[in-house]
Amino acid sequence: MTCGVPRRWPVRRREPHPSECRGGDSDILSAETLERMRREKPDLQALTVAERGHAPLPDEPRVVEAIERFLARLVPLVPG
Repeated sequence: MTCGVPRRWPVRRREPHPSECRGGDSDILSAETLERMRREKPDLQALTVAERGHAPLPDEPRVVEAIERFLARLVPLVPG
């Protein structure tokens, strides 16, 4: 979906620690939609992997590295 919010967003908004991973070239989840989601849910953790389609797959080292960096940022947010 390139306009509005995704259909699953009302459910995702209620998640205690929501996260979203999108491909920079996604024609389904636009950067504008992701930004709107972040405004509505400021604790949303988001990752955009450049030069990838809708859902970046961990099928190459640079995608895995981006996901690992993203997850490392989240570690302090997880209650011990």
